[in-house]
Amino acid sequence: MLEAASKEAQRLLKSNGKIVILGGTKAVSKEVESHLKKKFTVTRISGSDRTDTSLQIASKVNKAPTELFLTSGSSFADALSVSSYATTKQIPILLNSSKDQLHKDIKEYVKMSKVKTVTIVGGTSVVSDQVKKELQSLGVTVNRIAGKDRIETSIKVAETYYPNATSIAVTNGWKFPDALSGSHFASVTGSPVVLTDGKKLGSQVEAYVKKNKISFYYIYGGTAVMSDTVVK
Repeated sequence: MLEAASKEAQRLLKSNGKIVILGGTKAVSKEVESHLKKKFTVTRISGSDRTDTSLQIASKVNKAPTELFLTSGSSFADALSVSSYATTKQIPILLNSSKDQLHKDIKEYVKMSKVKTVTIVGGTSVVSDQVKKELQSLGVTVNRIAGKDRIETSIKVAETYYPNATSIAVTNGWKFPDALSGSHFASVTGSPVVLTDGKKLGSQVEAYVKKNKISFYYIYGGTAVMSDTVVK
């Protein structure tokens, strides 16, 4: 698997390209890093936990952001839903580790930065109104984009940031690897990342598609995660 990944990196990267590993050695081992370093320039961005890692990434994405997204660090779906837009606009996505309390390091980051607006992506079951109140107490404007579930939340994100989209990236909302891999491509094509259960497109997604007259679909993943029923 390592050799296959290395060959794919060689195919994709320019001669002066580099690989950035996101996460600590528990997520991507030193063995993987050492193997890649034999052929590529490799940089690792990591923190003590996923919240700290998201903060470290944020510092690389935008040195002086005025806006950021806050999502649950325990559930990946909402972060994936906003990943395309965040990539395009270089808006950091911070992962809050607790449902009911704003992480102290995120609080400090907001205090020390020029952030004026925080958009919470996800409902109160993953990021509570208590977290919203803590953010508001820091003097920032706080918005929330949320639906009744992760699928509807992804549609709300699409409606908010891609009102004139002509293409969408469709992925399984319970299996993160394909959406994570394809988030940059979605950004390049101007496509929102829309979640499904992998078995059918679903009424919520169908309504968005009809309303926006979507003409092109990027399906992320094989039939094991996205059935042919979705494609049809």
